[in-house]
Amino acid sequence: GEAGELKRELGDDSAAAGLFRQALGRLPEPRSPGLAWRIHHGLGLALAGQGDNEAAVSELQQAIVHIESVRDRLAEQRFRAGYVQDKYRVYIDLVRIQMDAGNEEGAFSTAERLRSRSYADLVETDFTGAKSSVGEQRETELKERIRQLRRVLQEESASPAGLQRQPALQIYSEELIAAEQDYQSMLDDHARGTRRSARSNRPPTYAEIRQQLQPGEALVEYVVAEEQVMIFVLTRENMMATRGNLSRTNLHSKVELLRDLIRRPESERWYRPAASLAAALVGPVQESGALEAVSDLYLVPHDSLNYLPFALLPSGPDGDRLLVQDFTITYLPTAAALMEIPIGGTAKQS
Repeated sequence: GEAGELKRELGDDSAAAGLFRQALGRLPEPRSPGLAWRIHHGLGLALAGQGDNEAAVSELQQAIVHIESVRDRLAEQRFRAGYVQDKYRVYIDLVRIQMDAGNEEGAFSTAERLRSRSYADLVETDFTGAKSSVGEQRETELKERIRQLRRVLQEESASPAGLQRQPALQIYSEELIAAEQDYQSMLDDHARGTRRSARSNRPPTYAEIRQQLQPGEALVEYVVAEEQVMIFVLTRENMMATRGNLSRTNLHSKVELLRDLIRRPESERWYRPAASLAAALVGPVQESGALEAVSDLYLVPHDSLNYLPFALLPSGPDGDRLLVQDFTITYLPTAAALMEIPIGGTAKQS
């Protein structure tokens, strides 16, 4: 396996594939899932490098089967969460290769499988009632978002009346309300000890999501890969997949910069990184026409996008408006969470 990985890193995908196949043949029976997933993953990437996306998809799916077989056998939920957490790249690679192969529905299903696993780890509790490591991470993220929004609101409100930016005050207030509601919902889920493992094993299909989406609604789901951001747009009528040309490292830096600049109410420097992020994350979606006649937007962020205040991103071809001025925005941890919102319900936050 290590020899195959070295060959793949050197760009010799053909030799790498041969070495990975040899490694699979040498695995003892029954095969060790801890080794098998790594070899299937490497073989899948090598095959994708050779242009054989169909075979690559099959290998990566086998890698996920091995990963999840171990995860489901672990006795304590906190160990299950930790086991999968450093293997999410297999899911992300599978999403990317399925998109390359033109299988958008398959890519969306994999994205939801990735997300549903982490979502289940978020809301599950073990028999002692302790939060999972993923749940603790999500709680920390929400607390940080609430803290930062309160701080920005306080700074903005402390400005002299003539210097206060009323649109900014409104946006920050709405973002704070949404974050606090998300935090309360998470606490409610934990208190109830909700168990959703069975549901997470079968993520919802586009057809099932479509039944929940009403006219004028759209769901935008993001998957952050190393060199790009993959974007799925679902409406009641169809689904579209596109990509944002932004690496994971660059994305993280821009989000951090924007978050830092919006804490300075006297400065307008936040607009430039916000516009850059909007061009990569929202621009491809709006330019496709997928959001025409859409007023209500469900956003399913991933990775560092969980820290991005989407409401502040410039919207439209001229960028003279903000996303929150064009859409009612609701944040979801996964598209599967939409299945819990009653059709015609009032769970949205503007």
